[in-house]
Amino acid sequence: MVADPTRPKAPTPLFTDAVGSKTSTTVPAGATLTVLDGEYQKRGWVYSVRTRDGKKGWISERHLRLKR
Repeated sequence: MVADPTRPKAPTPLFTDAVGSKTSTTVPAGATLTVLDGEYQKRGWVYSVRTRDGKKGWISERHLRLKR
């Protein structure tokens, strides 16, 4: 998966938990992410992801795109 490439100037936040209560870090648009887990919340699916450099966090499905 990749962070939403349609927002090239906006970094995508990674959250510390599935609820999205606190931002842990951000990833640039187009960054490759590995999905570790998923959880359904009130506003839709959120996924636990890991970046290539080992950062972990949660991201909303609307901020992900399938890498082709």
